[in-house]
Amino acid sequence: MRLYQKAAQHLPQFIQMTQQIGVHNTPVLMVGLSDVHKAHFIYAAAKELNRPVLVVTEEEASARRMCDDLNIMEGKGEEFAFLFPE
Repeated sequence: MRLYQKAAQHLPQFIQMTQQIGVHNTPVLMVGLSDVHKAHFIYAAAKELNRPVLVVTEEEASARRMCDDLNIMEGKGEEFAFLFPE
């Protein structure tokens, strides 16, 4: 949904993150955000940069929840995020 991308575009931290990714200054570490806010930034960054994003989590259960959150944000009943099992 475009709503998530538009909301993120007004956040200085999101702007800084996407600028760094845009110049290949990666990997990016996000701390201090709740899981759903991390998913929001990841979703909006993938849409903003129009390219895939690889996310590494601490355990498979977190990765599964992240995939679910990202797919819900995409809506349309399509898979946006894919899980690479442990």
